[in-house]
Amino acid sequence: MKRFGIIILVLAGFVLSASAQYGLMANKLTEMLKPALSGSFNYKGFFDVAYLAGLESPDLLEITTTQGFKYSTWCFMGAGAGVNLAFPQSQNASVRNDVSVLLPLYADFRFNIGNPAKVGLFIDLKLGAVFLLSEGAYYTDLGYMGNDPSLYLKPSIGIKIPVNNAKQALNLSASYQLMTPRFSNGWLVNFNNLGATLAFEW
Repeated sequence: MKRFGIIILVLAGFVLSASAQYGLMANKLTEMLKPALSGSFNYKGFFDVAYLAGLESPDLLEITTTQGFKYSTWCFMGAGAGVNLAFPQSQNASVRNDVSVLLPLYADFRFNIGNPAKVGLFIDLKLGAVFLLSEGAYYTDLGYMGNDPSLYLKPSIGIKIPVNNAKQALNLSASYQLMTPRFSNGWLVNFNNLGATLAFEW
């Protein structure tokens, strides 16, 4: 009986300890979610247009939109999608050489520098995957790009110009874009592009 009583006490202590830990975790989770549940996380949207010249890769015209939340005056996180028009790059007249359509899907991280109500700098990073939407394949001098997803990476640095009492803003940035498609020969090839991005945020 004494041994049974000890077991009961140990189990009771374990249950009380677990309940206390659960209560503490629940309180912390509630505190973490309170800003989102109360609506104090500020929604923001972006519409971007970019022209990116290829460095031994195809030139790209990119249109994207990003939706997310501003978690502080300097930090934004969201997700987005867009369309890339990849212009003909192959010099071989014997292969198909059309404009191809690519679909980037990405997470977006943006960091503002300075007073958000005034002209200031920002750093932006888009990271995700890009897919070929065009029928068939996209041909270049290196081979052809199939329908497998490729890495999509686009860091930018630019200037934010607030408008309409800082409720919206125009963004002008210099951008680098990297995609890593796998070509017909099985090699991963880097598409490196440099260009400018013009964006409207609200």
